Amino acid sequence: MMSCASCGETIPPAESDLPCPRCGSADRNLTMADYGAVNDEVQEVDAQFPRAPAAWQQMWAEVQHNLGVLRRWYSGGQGMNVTELRADSLAFFVSCYHLKEHIKEDPAVPGPTRDQVSGHVQNSPSLQLAADIANTYKHSKRNSGRACSIDDASTRPTGSTVTFAWTDAQGRSCSADCLDLAEQAVDAWSDFLRGHNLLAP
Repeated sequence: MMSCASCGETIPPAESDLPCPRCGSADRNLTMADYGAVNDEVQEVDAQFPRAPAAWQQMWAEVQHNLGVLRRWYSGGQGMNVTELRADSLAFFVSCYHLKEHIKEDPAVPGPTRDQVSGHVQNSPSLQLAADIANTYKHSKRNSGRACSIDDASTRPTGSTVTFAWTDAQGRSCSADCLDLAEQAVDAWSDFLRGHNLLAP
């Protein structure tokens, strides 16, 4: 039997790789039991199936997956292809950007939470920068925000690095490490999701 390590929700084996439908956690507890029963006729079959993960939970799982890919690049575990490194770096920020829309449009999310998610992104420097990166590379029409670019991307057997660059509102050149930006964005989303009881504390 498998259950969520965070909230105790029962997880069917076929959904072991999906986030918990209740709290979104990927951690699992596994218990085993052996028993038998004999009955000469079927009296009644009563099956209950767990809820499918909400749309925002699936996108949150994608954000976490893409962060894991970045971490593997930085640890030297993803290879030596700079084109793939750049694509995987951008994939994180695009999924992070789309999480906001999934939360806003998911009827399983309480209305007040849906109403507050845009303000949270606007008030979070790390999530705003993630949105600017996604908009720069994935959307031809940008209404606002900074134009961000990959300033440097390098691979080596010991680990890869990517640096993003942009110009701030005062015209100053700024840059930051991709993995640092990604970790900060995930922390900002985690704070929001926990603060609105969408993730286990």
